[in-house]
Amino acid sequence: MADSKIHLGTTRVPELFVQGAHIDYFQEEANVAGTKNALAIGIEHHKAGRLELANNVYDEILEEFPDDFNALHLMGLLKYQGGEIDKAHELIKKSLEINSRHATVYSSLGLTLLALEDKAAAFQAFGKALQIDPNHIDALVQRGSLAQDMDDHSVAIQCFERVLNFTPQDAGIWFSVGLSYQRSSRYGDASNCYQKCVELAPESALAWNNIGNLYRMTGELQEAKVAYQRCLEIVPHFPEALANLSTVQLDLHEINSAYDSATKALELEPTLAPAVRVLTHLEFERGNFSQALQWTSRSRELEPDNPDVHLECGQIFEKLNRIEEAISSFSKTLEIQPLNPSAHLHLAMIYSRMQDYREAKRCFETTLKIQPDMVSALEGLGSLHRILGENQEALQVFQKILSQAPRDPVAKFETSALRGEFLSSIPLEYVRYLFDPLPIGFEEESYKQIQFLVPQKILAEFQKLPPFDAVEAALDLGCGSGYSALSFKGLARKWIGVDLSLTMVREAAAREFYKRIEQTDILSFLTQETSSFGLFLALNVLPYFGDLKPVFKALSRRAILKARLLLSARALNEGDFKLGADLRFSHSLNYLLSCAQDSGWKPLSKIEAELSQTEILDRGHLVILEFQGS
Repeated sequence: MADSKIHLGTTRVPELFVQGAHIDYFQEEANVAGTKNALAIGIEHHKAGRLELANNVYDEILEEFPDDFNALHLMGLLKYQGGEIDKAHELIKKSLEINSRHATVYSSLGLTLLALEDKAAAFQAFGKALQIDPNHIDALVQRGSLAQDMDDHSVAIQCFERVLNFTPQDAGIWFSVGLSYQRSSRYGDASNCYQKCVELAPESALAWNNIGNLYRMTGELQEAKVAYQRCLEIVPHFPEALANLSTVQLDLHEINSAYDSATKALELEPTLAPAVRVLTHLEFERGNFSQALQWTSRSRELEPDNPDVHLECGQIFEKLNRIEEAISSFSKTLEIQPLNPSAHLHLAMIYSRMQDYREAKRCFETTLKIQPDMVSALEGLGSLHRILGENQEALQVFQKILSQAPRDPVAKFETSALRGEFLSSIPLEYVRYLFDPLPIGFEEESYKQIQFLVPQKILAEFQKLPPFDAVEAALDLGCGSGYSALSFKGLARKWIGVDLSLTMVREAAAREFYKRIEQTDILSFLTQETSSFGLFLALNVLPYFGDLKPVFKALSRRAILKARLLLSARALNEGDFKLGADLRFSHSLNYLLSCAQDSGWKPLSKIEAELSQTEILDRGHLVILEFQGS
């Protein structure tokens, strides 16, 4: 969230109206005694707000003395206050042609030039005032404020700090110098100034807001939250503070509070981009990708040149499996910010899934040139080397990861596999690594591309067996998106799904097929669950397990007598089980049946079959088992 550009107390009516010394010098500059008296009367009216009477007095003086320096200046100020800027500028400029020795008049000229939006000339006018009187408070304040707006913070700080030498109790000046320190990345000095501001003016909402900004920048989220809340106690309907608070609440995982704060901010200010980004992120994390896309479309309208907005948009398109639009959004990010590592990484992941390995490799390598120790990019590049059969290169990449993150589960598993070490299972973290990034519909689309035949073939075998009455409850193990289970819908009155991946769980839930879906690993679910089931599906699940004994034992604990288990496995000719080059396990039929029978499962049907009509999947086993009791 950008800091506020509102300046407390730094835009002032010239000090003529608050300090008698100015009146004295105007009297000294008067032409004749009668003019002095008339000026005094006009100034008295002016200070009291009786502007029409003041105007009449100044007008009478100018009728008799059209070149009276004082009357021209005072009439110019009067016109400035009344919004007649061109007339005010003309009068004050004329007064300076007559007498150019007074800092206050140059400061007044600067005000009219500011109103005419000529910042460069205004800056020069305030500078001229300070040449005449280096300690002229109004000129210092106005020149400092203008320098701040022009991002010349060294000048702004110099001006404001000189003002504080004369008015150390001015909370507004402490705020303004703090703002310039903040924009100069001198955060410690900025914090000190804001703290002084709230000591002098505890109800300074803007200062509390910016104190919150500084805390957030340094990662002190709880302190930032307290500061924003203090700001909102003072000004409850401060949209920027609400947006800032929502960002901190999001970082603190206070999801509902973040949503409420961002929503309130947008009710007050519909174009507040940070609040829109918070809602985009919340909907994305909740899996509401279509809603997230609507929010990020608004962000693109509000911040078309913000690379983070296009990056976020690309991530949403990627999740929605709208690949061309995702690539376009990530490419737009790189047009604005060519060295954005996240955009290059996402493109690499997309090209990997598209099996455009040459382009994927280029994008991974570009990412790592920008951020050499980015673990996710190293993991992707290492996996790509392995897929391409470049095992030595893959091993070097994973060893680099382990040198900086020795416990990284992906690198540890890939390294062990590449070295040919014995492995009996695939780590849960690796399974999440495989499935959580996948787009919506990717599993079903992949199955259709390879013509995945397992559900149809095993259902055909099931229908050859003696009749099976629909059971009360069925369990789909590793349910994925729910694609496979649909073929078996009529075999149970209610279906329970289990999957480790949040992405898969959300997609399965969207089908409205399952009575309940649990996001956990299969063994944990079977150990902790108390319900029993009459039917189990384990299609394309066993390749993620090497040792099958724990799996069958756990299934036995949740099976009713005569429950049936339908499973598929990749075929292995020799040995019990083996991890393949694609890091999936194959099992021999003898080993599989031995593990099943040891836990009370009797084979009813077993065939060897092609798992798909392409060469992507090897031949496998389709097995139907019945639980006889343990």
